[in-house]
Amino acid sequence: MNCNEAKRIDIISFLAKNGINPDYNQGVNYWYKSPLRNENNPSFKVNSYKNLWFDFGIGDGGDIIKLTSLLFKVDSSNALKILSVNHYSSHQKDSYNADSKVLITNVKEISNIQLINYLESRKLNLNLAKEYCKEVSFKLNDKNFYAIGFQNDSKGYELRCKYFKGSSSPKDMTLYKNNADKLLLFEGFIDFLSWFSCKIFFTGNHDYLILNTLSFLNKSKTLIKEYNEVLLFLDNDEAGNKATAEIIGSGLSKCTDMSKGYSEFKDLNDSLVRR
Repeated sequence: MNCNEAKRIDIISFLAKNGINPDYNQGVNYWYKSPLRNENNPSFKVNSYKNLWFDFGIGDGGDIIKLTSLLFKVDSSNALKILSVNHYSSHQKDSYNADSKVLITNVKEISNIQLINYLESRKLNLNLAKEYCKEVSFKLNDKNFYAIGFQNDSKGYELRCKYFKGSSSPKDMTLYKNNADKLLLFEGFIDFLSWFSCKIFFTGNHDYLILNTLSFLNKSKTLIKEYNEVLLFLDNDEAGNKATAEIIGSGLSKCTDMSKGYSEFKDLNDSLVRR
């Protein structure tokens, strides 16, 4: 079994065959008491759509190979051997379409205390969040949920709460125009909202572009070239760094990598929470 074959193994089935079952699920996210350490409250998440896991207690996650390595205390080579000699169900990503199964049922001003607590945990100003976001109720797999909703330019919503990260169709970018010649570009709306609390960056008049996914990077270039200056507030990870380098290298505008101002952190919101 090679790495690609192993990554097709369904993590939830793998855990179940090893006697590890979720405490509950919120849409595509299944929550467990961590199998990697002792805990009383579940903080180990498996995203059934992406087939990836994350342990909030240790701040780390990844694919099934890494999980097997940590669970059985072996290197990746031996993890592949463990996975190859056992028969686990294959992960069928196409069986779940995260966007098409999200049905918006209600949109209103943010008032739910759990969502307010979520915003506070991310150090986001409530009044600012109310200006740009809504409280969105939605159905997913015939179950009712609610989340902070951030609307894109095609009227779809990015949806975030403590236990859910997803979106409704259609997916698109979000552009706020203030007749400025300077554009601030963010990957997601949590970082966009965080920017207003990071006073070291707060000067002058700006337009704002929130990609909502790096998949819209090429689409964003049409807008970028319309500005004299573009400030990039992307994540400090491989994908974010690659996107930043691509935009700067395109020569479409005078682009500045602002992630150096929070280089010790995963992203702008992480710097706001942990500073």
